Amino acid sequence: MEKLLHPILFLFGIQCLFATDFYVDDNSNVNDVFTAASVPGSDAVAVPGTASNPFATLKFAISRANAGDRIFVDAGIYTTEVGIVINKALIITGAGTNLTFIDNNYAGTATNWFVHITASNVIMRNFTITEYENNGTQLLFFPLLHKFQ
Repeated sequence: MEKLLHPILFLFGIQCLFATDFYVDDNSNVNDVFTAASVPGSDAVAVPGTASNPFATLKFAISRANAGDRIFVDAGIYTTEVGIVINKALIITGAGTNLTFIDNNYAGTATNWFVHITASNVIMRNFTITEYENNGTQLLFFPLLHKFQ
């Protein structure tokens, strides 16, 4: 058993070494926890999505991430996050439920949906999600092993 466990732990460690952290920030630096950007986030292709040069939207960060990557969404109110499909294992972390809001109220359409998860091992935590269809409860899941914390 011990001989089998070492290669598994080694492979897990290699995967963690190659995981990338991406950052998302809105147009404000108020209460930011993860980013130190003096410029707002951008979804331009040349933007690396780092803490000092973050993306503007979660949807764009997900499109750039690979399975096993982590995405940190800084404090703010994100109003353009609709129709997101998560098709890879990701860990997505907000700055806190009282700091990071994904709010469809400002989008103008009450029937938008937020996220459809089609992959296993997706973790989303430290967000407040509101004003989507069914008041933020319209989250669609396929495989098991998701966590909303």
